[in-house]
Amino acid sequence: MDGSVLMCAALLPALLFGSWLSTRRSLAGMGIGYCIFFCFLAGPDNLVHYDPTGFMNDAIALVLSMIVSALAFAVLLPTDAPWLRRLLLGDLRREVVAARHRRLARLTTHFESRTRDLLSQINALASDKPALQREALQWLFAVLEFGNATIDLRHELAGLSREPKYAASMPSRSSSIARRPRASMRRSRPPNVPSPIRKRCSPRSIRRATSGTACSAS
Repeated sequence: MDGSVLMCAALLPALLFGSWLSTRRSLAGMGIGYCIFFCFLAGPDNLVHYDPTGFMNDAIALVLSMIVSALAFAVLLPTDAPWLRRLLLGDLRREVVAARHRRLARLTTHFESRTRDLLSQINALASDKPALQREALQWLFAVLEFGNATIDLRHELAGLSREPKYAASMPSRSSSIARRPRASMRRSRPPNVPSPIRKRCSPRSIRRATSGTACSAS
């Protein structure tokens, strides 16, 4: 037997193993990397040539490069670094300012998607720390409240008539709208959330919030 059928039969077991790894939540990253680098190393689209020395050299270099990259990320960019969590929280708060300055077209969809994506990243850094997850969820509620209120106000202002009393230069439409979200999000502590809400913010409700629902206050 020769040709593509033999090649597929030889590649299938290794690719099935990589696909199985990709379906496991804890091994998904390893499985995806395995499939990509296996195809790169096997090179099914290249001309066949017998060069065991070059093959072993490429294989060893590829494995060592992945090990060095994994060690570098583990040492220089650990997933549980406090500064990385603070950076993501800062990005979450800045979404309120972005809600004031970005274009109105599809702004609500982008704002909702971006804030929940940031919350998912923050929760991934504190998967075994419920207190930090609750703090991030409190920030999410505050950002959603301020951001959606700002977007709704911008829609209302955009729909005003063209009469002179509604001109952008009038005191009622001053730049205070632009200043308030920025000043409100400079706080270093999470917003005060009523204790009944905090009690309801269990790890399960945190996971629900990332998919578009919030925990109940009743």
